[in-house]
Amino acid sequence: MDLVLPPTCVLCSRQTPGGGDFCQDCLTRLSVSRPKMRMGCRWCGVPGGASAAKKGRCTVCGGGASGPGKGWRIDRTHALWSYEEAVRGMVVASKYGRHAAIAVAAAGHLASEILRDLSGDMDPLPDMVTYVPSYWTRRLSRGGCSAETLAVTVANKLDRPFVSILRTRRPIAKQAWLGDRQRISNVRDAFVVKKSYLPSDRFGRAPFGRIKGGHVMIVDDVMTSGATTNEVARVLKLAGADRVSVGVIARAIRQ
Repeated sequence: MDLVLPPTCVLCSRQTPGGGDFCQDCLTRLSVSRPKMRMGCRWCGVPGGASAAKKGRCTVCGGGASGPGKGWRIDRTHALWSYEEAVRGMVVASKYGRHAAIAVAAAGHLASEILRDLSGDMDPLPDMVTYVPSYWTRRLSRGGCSAETLAVTVANKLDRPFVSILRTRRPIAKQAWLGDRQRISNVRDAFVVKKSYLPSDRFGRAPFGRIKGGHVMIVDDVMTSGATTNEVARVLKLAGADRVSVGVIARAIRQ
Protein backbone atom coordinates (compact mmCIF):
# COMPACT_ATOMS: atom_id res chain seq x y z
CA MET A 1 0.00 0.00 0.00
CA ASP A 2 2.88 2.39 0.76
CA LEU A 3 4.20 1.79 -2.76
CA VAL A 4 0.86 2.69 -4.34
CA LEU A 5 -0.12 5.43 -1.87
CA PRO A 6 3.04 6.51 -0.04
CA PRO A 7 2.41 8.22 3.34
CA THR A 8 2.66 12.00 3.21
CA CYS A 9 2.98 14.81 5.73
CA VAL A 10 -0.43 16.15 6.80
CA LEU A 11 0.93 19.70 6.61
CA CYS A 12 3.10 19.95 3.50
CA SER A 13 2.09 16.74 1.63
CA ARG A 14 5.70 15.66 1.15
CA GLN A 15 6.39 11.95 1.46
CA THR A 16 7.28 10.60 4.88
CA PRO A 17 9.25 7.40 4.27
CA GLY A 18 9.01 6.40 7.91
CA GLY A 19 5.22 6.58 7.81
CA GLY A 20 4.93 9.48 10.30
CA ASP A 21 2.16 12.05 10.33
CA PHE A 22 4.54 15.03 9.97
CA CYS A 23 7.67 15.08 7.83
CA GLN A 24 10.93 15.71 9.67
CA ASP A 25 11.15 19.34 8.51
CA CYS A 26 7.64 20.20 9.67
CA LEU A 27 8.03 18.34 12.97
CA THR A 28 11.29 20.16 13.67
CA ARG A 29 9.62 23.55 13.12
CA LEU A 30 6.64 22.59 15.27
CA SER A 31 8.72 21.16 18.12
CA VAL A 32 11.31 23.91 18.50
CA SER A 33 9.56 25.17 21.66
CA ARG A 34 9.10 21.78 23.33
CA PRO A 35 12.11 22.01 25.69
CA LYS A 36 10.89 25.40 26.89
CA MET A 37 7.32 24.18 27.38
CA ARG A 38 8.54 21.26 29.48
CA MET A 39 9.75 23.85 31.98
CA GLY A 40 6.27 25.35 32.27
CA CYS A 41 4.13 25.98 35.34
CA ARG A 42 2.36 22.72 36.19
CA TRP A 43 -0.89 24.62 36.86
CA CYS A 44 -1.15 26.91 33.81
CA GLY A 45 1.62 25.77 31.42
CA VAL A 46 3.48 29.07 31.14
CA PRO A 47 7.28 28.50 31.09
CA GLY A 48 9.40 29.79 33.95
CA GLY A 49 8.45 31.04 37.38
CA ALA A 50 8.65 29.41 40.78
CA SER A 51 6.03 26.84 39.87
CA ALA A 52 8.32 25.34 37.21
CA ALA A 53 10.27 23.98 40.17
CA LYS A 54 6.95 22.81 41.75
CA LYS A 55 7.22 25.34 44.58
CA GLY A 56 4.01 27.20 43.86
CA ARG A 57 1.89 28.81 41.18
CA CYS A 58 3.34 31.43 38.84
CA THR A 59 2.19 35.04 38.48
CA VAL A 60 -0.17 34.10 35.63
CA CYS A 61 -2.32 31.64 37.58
CA GLY A 62 -1.29 32.70 41.08
CA GLY A 63 -2.56 36.26 41.11
CA GLY A 64 -0.17 38.50 39.20
CA ALA A 65 -1.13 41.78 37.56
CA SER A 66 -3.68 40.12 35.27
CA GLY A 67 -3.81 36.57 36.64
CA PRO A 68 -7.02 35.15 38.15
CA GLY A 69 -5.27 34.21 41.40
CA LYS A 70 -7.62 32.35 43.74
CA GLY A 71 -10.05 31.93 40.83
CA TRP A 72 -7.76 29.47 39.06
CA ARG A 73 -9.55 26.09 38.99
CA ILE A 74 -7.20 24.00 36.82
CA ASP A 75 -5.05 21.51 38.72
CA ARG A 76 -2.60 20.64 35.93
CA THR A 77 -1.86 21.88 32.40
CA HIS A 78 -0.03 19.87 29.75
CA ALA A 79 1.03 22.22 26.93
CA LEU A 80 2.79 20.62 23.96
CA TRP A 81 4.11 23.60 21.98
CA SER A 82 4.26 27.40 22.15
CA TYR A 83 1.63 29.19 20.07
CA GLU A 84 3.89 30.90 17.55
CA GLU A 85 5.11 30.69 13.95
CA ALA A 86 4.60 27.20 12.46
CA VAL A 87 2.46 26.04 15.39
CA ARG A 88 0.07 28.97 14.97
CA GLY A 89 -0.48 28.16 11.30
CA MET A 90 -1.00 24.48 12.08
CA VAL A 91 -3.54 25.19 14.85
CA VAL A 92 -5.55 27.60 12.69
CA ALA A 93 -5.68 25.07 9.84
CA SER A 94 -6.73 22.24 12.19
CA LYS A 95 -9.84 24.17 13.29
CA TYR A 96 -11.62 23.30 10.03
CA GLY A 97 -13.24 19.94 9.40
CA ARG A 98 -11.50 19.47 6.06
CA HIS A 99 -8.17 19.42 7.92
CA ALA A 100 -9.15 16.86 10.56
CA ALA A 101 -6.03 14.81 9.77
CA ILE A 102 -3.88 17.65 11.13
CA ALA A 103 -5.84 17.69 14.39
CA VAL A 104 -5.51 13.91 14.75
CA ALA A 105 -1.74 14.05 14.14
CA ALA A 106 -1.20 16.88 16.64
CA ALA A 107 -3.35 15.11 19.24
CA GLY A 108 -1.18 12.02 18.97
CA HIS A 109 1.89 14.05 19.89
CA LEU A 110 -0.02 15.73 22.75
CA ALA A 111 -1.03 12.35 24.16
CA SER A 112 2.60 11.18 24.10
CA GLU A 113 3.65 14.33 25.97
CA ILE A 114 0.91 13.83 28.58
CA LEU A 115 2.08 10.27 29.19
CA ARG A 116 5.65 11.54 29.56
CA ASP A 117 4.57 14.21 32.08
CA LEU A 118 2.53 11.79 34.16
CA SER A 119 5.17 9.08 34.21
CA GLY A 120 7.73 11.61 35.44
CA ASP A 121 5.51 12.80 38.29
CA MET A 122 3.75 9.48 38.94
CA ASP A 123 0.42 11.30 38.67
CA PRO A 124 -2.63 9.17 37.78
CA LEU A 125 -4.28 9.22 34.37
CA PRO A 126 -7.60 11.06 34.16
CA ASP A 127 -10.81 9.11 34.69
CA MET A 128 -12.27 10.61 31.51
CA VAL A 129 -11.42 13.01 28.69
CA THR A 130 -13.70 15.75 27.37
CA TYR A 131 -13.43 18.93 25.30
CA VAL A 132 -14.50 22.59 25.16
CA PRO A 133 -17.64 22.63 22.97
CA SER A 134 -18.35 25.32 20.37
CA TYR A 135 -21.71 26.94 19.74
CA TRP A 136 -23.57 25.32 16.86
CA THR A 137 -23.11 28.30 14.52
CA ARG A 138 -19.32 28.12 14.86
CA ARG A 139 -19.32 24.35 14.31
CA LEU A 140 -21.38 24.87 11.18
CA SER A 141 -19.04 27.53 9.76
CA ARG A 142 -15.96 25.39 10.40
CA GLY A 143 -17.40 22.08 9.33
CA GLY A 144 -17.06 20.46 12.73
CA CYS A 145 -15.37 20.91 16.11
CA SER A 146 -11.62 20.36 16.11
CA ALA A 147 -11.51 20.25 19.92
CA GLU A 148 -13.73 17.17 19.87
CA THR A 149 -11.43 15.49 17.32
CA LEU A 150 -8.45 16.28 19.53
CA ALA A 151 -10.15 14.94 22.65
CA VAL A 152 -11.29 11.69 21.01
CA THR A 153 -7.75 11.03 19.74
CA VAL A 154 -6.12 11.82 23.09
CA ALA A 155 -8.65 9.62 24.93
CA ASN A 156 -7.90 6.71 22.61
CA LYS A 157 -4.13 7.13 23.01
CA LEU A 158 -4.44 7.31 26.81
CA ASP A 159 -6.92 4.42 26.82
CA ARG A 160 -9.38 6.58 28.74
CA PRO A 161 -13.11 7.04 28.01
CA PHE A 162 -14.10 10.03 25.91
CA VAL A 163 -17.23 11.77 27.21
CA SER A 164 -19.15 14.74 25.83
CA ILE A 165 -19.99 16.29 29.19
CA LEU A 166 -20.63 19.92 28.32
CA ARG A 167 -22.80 22.02 26.06
CA THR A 168 -22.59 25.70 25.14
CA ARG A 169 -25.71 27.57 26.17
CA ARG A 170 -25.12 30.76 24.15
CA PRO A 171 -22.88 32.27 21.45
CA ILE A 172 -19.44 33.40 22.64
CA ALA A 173 -17.55 36.31 21.11
CA LYS A 174 -14.13 35.45 19.70
CA GLN A 175 -11.70 35.59 22.62
CA ALA A 176 -8.80 36.83 20.47
CA TRP A 177 -10.53 40.19 20.07
CA LEU A 178 -10.90 40.80 23.82
CA GLY A 179 -8.77 41.89 26.76
CA ASP A 180 -8.11 39.71 29.82
CA ARG A 181 -11.05 40.89 31.94
CA GLN A 182 -13.39 40.87 28.95
CA ARG A 183 -12.40 37.27 28.18
CA ILE A 184 -13.43 36.17 31.66
CA SER A 185 -16.85 37.84 31.44
CA ASN A 186 -17.30 36.64 27.84
CA VAL A 187 -17.29 32.97 28.87
CA ARG A 188 -18.85 33.33 32.32
CA ASP A 189 -21.79 30.89 32.59
CA ALA A 190 -21.51 30.04 28.88
CA PHE A 191 -21.03 26.30 29.55
CA VAL A 192 -23.22 23.84 31.42
CA VAL A 193 -22.90 20.17 32.27
CA LYS A 194 -25.41 18.00 30.43
CA LYS A 195 -28.16 16.74 32.71
CA SER A 196 -27.21 13.11 32.19
CA TYR A 197 -23.79 13.77 33.76
CA LEU A 198 -24.94 15.67 36.82
CA PRO A 199 -24.45 13.88 40.16
CA SER A 200 -28.20 13.20 40.40
CA ASP A 201 -31.45 14.21 38.79
CA ARG A 202 -34.60 15.43 40.53
CA PHE A 203 -35.52 11.83 41.41
CA GLY A 204 -32.19 11.27 43.12
CA ARG A 205 -30.87 9.00 40.39
CA ALA A 206 -27.31 9.23 39.04
CA PRO A 207 -27.41 7.78 35.48
CA PHE A 208 -23.67 8.15 34.99
CA GLY A 209 -22.18 9.51 38.18
CA ARG A 210 -18.71 9.60 36.66
CA ILE A 211 -17.97 13.27 37.32
CA LYS A 212 -18.52 13.30 41.06
CA GLY A 213 -15.19 12.74 42.76
CA GLY A 214 -13.44 12.04 39.45
CA HIS A 215 -10.52 13.45 37.48
CA VAL A 216 -11.62 15.08 34.21
CA MET A 217 -9.16 16.13 31.51
CA ILE A 218 -10.17 18.95 29.14
CA VAL A 219 -8.51 18.85 25.72
CA ASP A 220 -8.36 21.94 23.48
CA ASP A 221 -6.22 23.31 20.67
CA VAL A 222 -4.81 26.46 22.24
CA MET A 223 -4.79 28.21 25.62
CA THR A 224 -4.21 31.95 25.56
CA SER A 225 -5.22 33.62 28.82
CA GLY A 226 -6.80 30.44 30.16
CA ALA A 227 -10.18 32.14 30.69
CA THR A 228 -12.18 29.58 28.68
CA THR A 229 -10.64 26.39 30.06
CA ASN A 230 -10.66 27.85 33.58
CA GLU A 231 -14.38 28.56 33.27
CA VAL A 232 -14.98 25.00 32.06
CA ALA A 233 -12.97 23.70 35.02
CA ARG A 234 -15.11 25.82 37.37
CA VAL A 235 -18.30 24.35 35.91
CA LEU A 236 -16.97 20.79 36.17
CA LYS A 237 -15.95 21.25 39.80
CA LEU A 238 -19.36 22.68 40.65
CA ALA A 239 -20.79 19.49 39.16
CA GLY A 240 -18.67 17.41 41.52
CA ALA A 241 -15.34 16.84 39.76
CA ASP A 242 -12.51 16.45 42.26
CA ARG A 243 -9.68 17.25 39.84
CA VAL A 244 -9.56 18.98 36.45
CA SER A 245 -6.51 18.93 34.19
CA VAL A 246 -6.01 20.41 30.73
CA GLY A 247 -4.15 19.22 27.66
CA VAL A 248 -3.54 21.72 24.87
CA ILE A 249 -1.63 21.58 21.60
CA ALA A 250 -0.32 25.13 22.09
CA ARG A 251 0.05 27.68 24.87
CA ALA A 252 0.30 31.38 24.09
CA ILE A 253 3.21 33.07 25.84
CA ARG A 254 3.26 36.82 26.28
CA GLN A 255 6.55 38.50 25.65
